[in-house]
Amino acid sequence: VVAGALVFFYLGDRAEQLQFLLSDRMDNMNVSTALGERNYQLKIFNSWSMPITGIGAGSGGAIAGSYGLPHVNDAGYLQLLYETGILGAVLFFFLIGRTLIRAIIHMKVYLIELVVIMFFLVAMLGSNILNFGYMTVVPFWYAVGRIWNKEHFKNALINKDYI
Repeated sequence: VVAGALVFFYLGDRAEQLQFLLSDRMDNMNVSTALGERNYQLKIFNSWSMPITGIGAGSGGAIAGSYGLPHVNDAGYLQLLYETGILGAVLFFFLIGRTLIRAIIHMKVYLIELVVIMFFLVAMLGSNILNFGYMTVVPFWYAVGRIWNKEHFKNALINKDYI
């Protein structure tokens, strides 16, 4: 209440504008609106010349769009499929599927890594989070690598370092 009063006191007319923008943003925050705004990206597959191997990692991102080439700005799964093709997407899902199964089986040891991986996989529905930059993708691949690290698993069991 105090913060709201201070905002109205200091911002005056702008507080009403800020309230309108925030309420409009909250009204538009739903899955159907978010996916509906991205359906234009499905048209990229009209120019998909290499469905088996893809056009190459990094070839269908935002930078390609700045050059006027076909691209996917959001929807990481579509970009993964477009860039790496069916073969690359199947390999990615195979690796991540096996990783998730191992993490779920040993959930006491890998709960944090499982949460990190699931965050990235859910975020890939609406963004290409694996292509944001080097520092953004490190936690994802670190969590995947830690799940497959046999020494870490053995030490966690010996030291009872689990949840």
